Amino acid sequence: MAPSPMTAKTQTPGFMIFSGLMILILSSVVLGLFFNRFEIRDESQSMPTRRIQDLVALLKQAEDKRTTLEKELADLRKKTPVGAGQAAVSTAGEHDPELQKLYQLAGFTPATGKGLVITMEDSKTKPRADDPHTDPNAGKLQADDLLKLINELKAAGASAISINDQRLIVTSEIVTAGGAIEVNQTRLSQPVVVKVLGDPDVLQGALKIRGGILEYLDFFGIRVKVDKSTGVKLPAYKGPLPS
Repeated sequence: MAPSPMTAKTQTPGFMIFSGLMILILSSVVLGLFFNRFEIRDESQSMPTRRIQDLVALLKQAEDKRTTLEKELADLRKKTPVGAGQAAVSTAGEHDPELQKLYQLAGFTPATGKGLVITMEDSKTKPRADDPHTDPNAGKLQADDLLKLINELKAAGASAISINDQRLIVTSEIVTAGGAIEVNQTRLSQPVVVKVLGDPDVLQGALKIRGGILEYLDFFGIRVKVDKSTGVKLPAYKGPLPS
């Protein structure tokens, strides 16, 4: 199918790259919903055939669109100098409020608002070196701890999150590398400061529920300080654009 005519304004590398990301996300969501529907349904009931056909058709449309945009993105990357893609993202929508809003939601522009500032550090109590049964990582903040925290914040309605000024986007990874934690392929140093935008009361309430993430971290001696703020500032994503 021939691509729809587009204006010069929407044919910028930033727009095409952002569109590709959105289609990739849509495809993943639709695919997840499709399979999740099968997993949670009652085995004694069958899904209406028409509903299945609708989901399959929607999935195929998203996959077809993603394939087309992936090819366009690949062509753009070949034509765009290294480092120019990120600059295009930050400037392509500067005269288009709707596009700029989408860029901000995706993490490609700075964001400011009310939310929480969460400061985290390892436990002051060191594990006993003479005890072979002692976990050497006991009391140390782990990548899994951060993942649990981020998931809780997202579930509570967080609109944007950064970790030590590394803005989280849909493709960001929080991993353990050589005994340290890396976010966006950048090693974190302590204290680890998580900044999050959203309703401060709702976010804090979600973290402090009984059996929640704060209680979990406290059990391992990890020190956590949660502060509300009306002026939380998050930087834009600085890493390479996802391929």
